[in-house]
Amino acid sequence: MLLLDSIIDQGPDCVRCQASVRADCPLVDPHGMPAWALPEHIAQAAAVLRGLAGGDTQRTGYLAALSEVSLSGPEHVPVGALLEVSARRCGPARDSMALLEGEVRRGGQVICLARLVVKEDPG
Repeated sequence: MLLLDSIIDQGPDCVRCQASVRADCPLVDPHGMPAWALPEHIAQAAAVLRGLAGGDTQRTGYLAALSEVSLSGPEHVPVGALLEVSARRCGPARDSMALLEGEVRRGGQVICLARLVVKEDPG
């Protein structure tokens, strides 16, 4: 299930992506996308960041932990809403574990913040 539509901007330790909430998304219910699904957008942005840094090498990563999740705004994001999703590395990976921070914005307003720990397969 791919939630991100495109990469807006990228740097060595960060990425910013765009996503639109589509009616055919399996996470959408009759009210829109539940806010509890927003951390998945951040996890996907973290995967994009890892993919961009990996060059030609494709490696599997696993979400090991999700913490400090903060949701603000309504309980559902309406179908058709445009989201800006970012992920940023918080330092070098240690023991194949990477710490990242991310956020989801709608109309310039932060509606989700989270920290992630990703276990990277050494390949």
